Amino acid sequence: MVKILKSEFLKLKNSAILYLMIGLFALEWLTIPVYLSNHQTSYALEAMTFLPMLAYCLMLTIVSLLTIEQEEQANHCQNINSSHNRAKIWLLKLLARDLIVILPCLILWGSIGYVINDISYAFYSGSLTWLLLVFLNHFHHLLSLWAGKGLNLIISFVECLFIIFASNHAFMGNFWIPIILPVNAILMPEKKLMIKTIFILLTWILMLDVIAVLTLKRNKNE
Repeated sequence: MVKILKSEFLKLKNSAILYLMIGLFALEWLTIPVYLSNHQTSYALEAMTFLPMLAYCLMLTIVSLLTIEQEEQANHCQNINSSHNRAKIWLLKLLARDLIVILPCLILWGSIGYVINDISYAFYSGSLTWLLLVFLNHFHHLLSLWAGKGLNLIISFVECLFIIFASNHAFMGNFWIPIILPVNAILMPEKKLMIKTIFILLTWILMLDVIAVLTLKRNKNE
């Protein structure tokens, strides 16, 4: 397991996936704290909290497409489709991407917390944002097994619309659309709502992984 995870991290080294992630987070590091230091209003804080989420939808879609492309170029998806450890490899591949975004999130939200002088808000919002990243990572990688590139990208734009509407309080009290749950929890920071949001998102992530494993087994049988 450790060897497979290490292998997945090595695959990310000097890859387009890593450069894309670093590039996006670097852009956020250079702009969001500076903007908030000059515009310390609740509206500006909300905007800088939710605007990156739109970029994450597109980023994780591209990452999922690049992942499949990387495997195809390397060995025609041999690791995923032919290995006896296909499910383990797939899940560890997702875990590697989940873990690699922790540090950028910590740096970004640590900077935001310092600028706005509210570490508790930064920790709360940063944790929910990271959980959203994890959900998007697992969701779009599953889509990459089922759908083409075009549909995957279209769904990411639909996700952006949901986030925009949710940031305007359009879906408060709605728990059926996972993409909006972190937005609602940030807009209404209550302990019960946060716990419920985390539980629902973790359940969704688990369901996505189960479906992915079943999909890989079906592909093997075919």
